[in-house]
Amino acid sequence: MRTDGRIRGLAVSRQQPSASVVKALLLAAYLRHHRHPSAAARATLSPMIRVSDNGAAERIYGSVGAAGLAEIGRRVGMRNLGYGRALFDTGITAADQVRFFFHLSEAIPLPLLSYAKGLLSSIVGFQSWGIPAAARPRGWHVYFKGGWRNGLTHQSAQLDRHHTKIAISVLTRFSPSMGYAEDTIAQITRILLRRYPPGGIG
Repeated sequence: MRTDGRIRGLAVSRQQPSASVVKALLLAAYLRHHRHPSAAARATLSPMIRVSDNGAAERIYGSVGAAGLAEIGRRVGMRNLGYGRALFDTGITAADQVRFFFHLSEAIPLPLLSYAKGLLSSIVGFQSWGIPAAARPRGWHVYFKGGWRNGLTHQSAQLDRHHTKIAISVLTRFSPSMGYAEDTIAQITRILLRRYPPGGIG
């Protein structure tokens, strides 16, 4: 998704299990109802995003529930969010993911947006493959979350550079290896960013 609001891609409405990508939605849902998160809450939110801690995610889900995910979906215009099932089986589509990441400022209260983006931009290096690995060398600020398990590797992000904001989501299934999927996501990102030359306008 670009500033014109159009979504372009392949099978963008095909629903997939979220794996850990749902943790970005959990972050937004929690911050909508906790405008002054305590030190203890921040100590849970940080590992949930930065190192993709599953236990932390389950604790946050225990607070916001499926209703919290549904609320975020409504706020950003998601059309195919499959909530109410096992947390990491939450149904997502690439189209809905770009709606969420493009509209982070609508999903997350503005006083907490910088905090949330700080988490989404400081994910540990060994999980910063794919979109950030391809976009950061070209001068983009990348706010992202990935998810992976056997046969599934996803990543979604908001990219900002100069006066341009775009959102990208790549959901993959049945790659021959995790490394193959990571390279696929990075290569798709490089192709999408060709229209924005390094150092150029936008």
